[in-house]
Amino acid sequence: MLNYGNSSVIHASLHLAGNRNHNEGATFSNSPLELNEVTEKGLADFLMAPFSRQFEEFRFSKESLVKPLIEQVFAGTLDLHEASKEITDLMYEAGEHPKITRGESLIAFVRGLVYESTICDAICVVRLDQKENFLFTDIVENEGNFSLRVGSRNTKLDRAFLVLNLEDEQGLRSFAIDSASRGDEGYFWKERFLGLEPKQDKHFQTKQLMEVYKDFVQDEVVKNFEVSKVDQADLIQRSINYLKGNETFKMDEFQQQVINQPEVINAFKGYVEQQAIASDYRIPEEFEISAPTIKKQGKFVKSVIKLDKNFHVYVHGNKEMIERGFDEETGRHYYKLFFREEL
Repeated sequence: MLNYGNSSVIHASLHLAGNRNHNEGATFSNSPLELNEVTEKGLADFLMAPFSRQFEEFRFSKESLVKPLIEQVFAGTLDLHEASKEITDLMYEAGEHPKITRGESLIAFVRGLVYESTICDAICVVRLDQKENFLFTDIVENEGNFSLRVGSRNTKLDRAFLVLNLEDEQGLRSFAIDSASRGDEGYFWKERFLGLEPKQDKHFQTKQLMEVYKDFVQDEVVKNFEVSKVDQADLIQRSINYLKGNETFKMDEFQQQVINQPEVINAFKGYVEQQAIASDYRIPEEFEISAPTIKKQGKFVKSVIKLDKNFHVYVHGNKEMIERGFDEETGRHYYKLFFREEL
């Protein structure tokens, strides 16, 4: 957990990075931003607040061009302002997707962070390209002074990166935010610019298992086995219940408790093997389960039955409490739901 209560930004530089595909270029400031005690603290709060909610970590790939610049700044062999120019230039070179708009590149050195009880420094890289317009009025009635200001401001971080001056067995501890990218554009920030890979920890392992199992049920089970929509929803829900009810994932135990049917278990083993070859990542036979990841991924991995465009039926438990039928008179299918209490 990241604590930024006593942190402050001691150095920061601001530049402009355009879209390389449009030949917009990059514009560099001559000197760092001038900060005072108020702006040092205010900027730290603005930059660090979104990261206090992040738990998924990343690591630099071997091909990352940002990594050596960060390491040199931490080592004291490269000035932050000079490094920020090179980082902004790399940001420009990576920004060739048509949807990447011209935006500010803000690079800040943050001091006084606490992560997992360890005090550390950090470097934060932000791209500011999503703004809201504002209208500000200032009226002092007794003096008869009236003023009006119109402009634009950044209200949240859509693309940001934080790297701590702390290392573990997989390298520098780092976090990334990218809520602005969709589709092919999603490769711009983490992969093309920063050169990041997911850290293979419990959060990553839990996420990968949930995604692989969901795809298995929706693709392989539906195609190769006679299962109803209720059975599909039940298979998904049982996997979520297993993860929520255990601290440690065990592959054999998961297969017996969740899938249960030998022929479907064999199909799952084959599917996992195919995914391991395709992605160069194999789900471990045993790992610690991440509760925050279950909660986050649960928004996307839902045991839901969609009925035309009228209803969604969410199955959270006993599939015996839902019954499917067909009405001969109306020529329509129906579901009958059984319950003890209306909440």
